[in-house]
Amino acid sequence: ARRVVGHPIFGKTGTTDADKTAALVVGTQSLVIAGYLVNPDWAGHRDRMSHGIVNPAVYETMAEYMDGRPQEEFKTP
Repeated sequence: ARRVVGHPIFGKTGTTDADKTAALVVGTQSLVIAGYLVNPDWAGHRDRMSHGIVNPAVYETMAEYMDGRPQEEFKTP
C-alpha cells in the first residue's frame, strides 16, 4: 500500500477463520479508509474472501485521494 499511495501510511489487514472475511484499514494524517469483504451467505456457499480484492480497492482509493497532496509525516509519540 505504501508504494501505491506514495505517502506515509499506517495499516492493518485481517481475516477470520476459513477466510470468511478479509479486511484492510489504511490511514494517513488526513484520512482513514477501511475495506471489509464478507460472505454473508457462508452457510449456503463456502467461498473464501480474498485480500486480492479488498486491498487494492482500499489503497487505490487512498492513492487517488492523496494524489497531489503534500507529504505529511506522523508525529513522534
